[in-house]
Amino acid sequence: MKIFLFKFRPSSHSSDYTIVAEFKSERKAEETYRKLEQLIERMSDEEDEEIDGVDWGPEDALFSLRGKTVYFSVYSSGRLGPVEDLLSEAEDYNVYTNYQELTISVEVPKGLKFESAMLVLPREEAEMLKVLREQCEEVEVEEEGDRQFFIFKYRGDGIYDEFDNELLLEDASLKLSDRPNWTVYLDE
Repeated sequence: MKIFLFKFRPSSHSSDYTIVAEFKSERKAEETYRKLEQLIERMSDEEDEEIDGVDWGPEDALFSLRGKTVYFSVYSSGRLGPVEDLLSEAEDYNVYTNYQELTISVEVPKGLKFESAMLVLPREEAEMLKVLREQCEEVEVEEEGDRQFFIFKYRGDGIYDEFDNELLLEDASLKLSDRPNWTVYLDE
C-alpha cells in the first residue's frame, strides 16, 4: 500500500495578508518578535493544537522586525489564528490584503502649490492627487534643478497594479503608461 501526501495551497479566495504591528518600544517589539519566531517553530510540529484552522504552513510565512514594528506576511484565506492573537497586542495594529509600500512621485511645474495643481492638472490626475493626500500622512515637495515633485509615501492595501501600470484608490483610477510625470517606486 502506498500513501501519498499532498499539500494544497489555500483556495482561490486567498490573498497575501500582511500584519503590521507597531509597539510602544523597540524592546516590546523585540520580545514579541521572539515569541513569533517561537510560535512559527512550534507550528512545524503537526500535533500543536494552536494551528487548528490555519490554512498555511510555517514555511510559507515571512516576518521581520524594523525598529518598533513587526511585519508578518502569508498567503491565506484570512485564517491567521495565533499569529493575529500575538500581534494584536501592539499599540497600532493593522491587517492588510496585498500590502504595498510605495513612493509615488508626481512632477509638476516649479513653484506650483498643491491646491493650484488641483486646478491646473488634468481631472484624473487631480482626483488621484486628492485621494493620495487623504490616504498619505503628508505631501513632500522636492525641487531638483528647474523641476518640482510632489512625493507621497503610501503603506497599506494594494493600490498599484504593476502589470497594468495603474493606480487604483477608492473611486479614482489612473493609468500611468501615458503620464510620464507620474512614477511609482515599490519600497522594500
